[in-house]
Amino acid sequence: PGTTSGSRGRGAPGLRRDHPRQEARRRVLKSSIEILEDEASQILRALTNNQWRRVKLNRHTLAAEITADGDNWMKSTSSLSRGTVDALHLALRLALVKIISAETRPPIILEDPLLHFDRQRRDCAMTVLRQFGEDYQVLFFSTDRRYLDEADCTIDLNLTASAIGSQSPMLSS
Repeated sequence: PGTTSGSRGRGAPGLRRDHPRQEARRRVLKSSIEILEDEASQILRALTNNQWRRVKLNRHTLAAEITADGDNWMKSTSSLSRGTVDALHLALRLALVKIISAETRPPIILEDPLLHFDRQRRDCAMTVLRQFGEDYQVLFFSTDRRYLDEADCTIDLNLTASAIGSQSPMLSS
């Protein structure tokens, strides 16, 4: 009863029935990963002004690789600048939110995601985040005051010690 026959043919006595389920799971994961790669690649191109073109995820570990030319894949993020690694992570997070959320549109909460970006990438990233802001509420936390002019609405939480308790945060739009 608990043994399998040497034959793997359809309807073989004792054949385990989870094989088709595992195959279906593999196919779903493969197509889901491909969708995530495509979406993340599109966002990464926008974040890096087309410097980096494609994202590829390892099917077993989900480790990310990127390429600028489609041939030479950077398999280790240790050889990339911190800004490029942050752009890759931001692209993957935004792509995942876009894919998973469907119609629910959850808020996107980011804390200093552009900390290691150079000026050009910061500008590109703000364009991407503004585009996401058309469909999602983007909450962007930063101590960098450069972003104040980029937002539709800002809340300044930078209260001095003497003002704590006597003043509420300043809201501007």
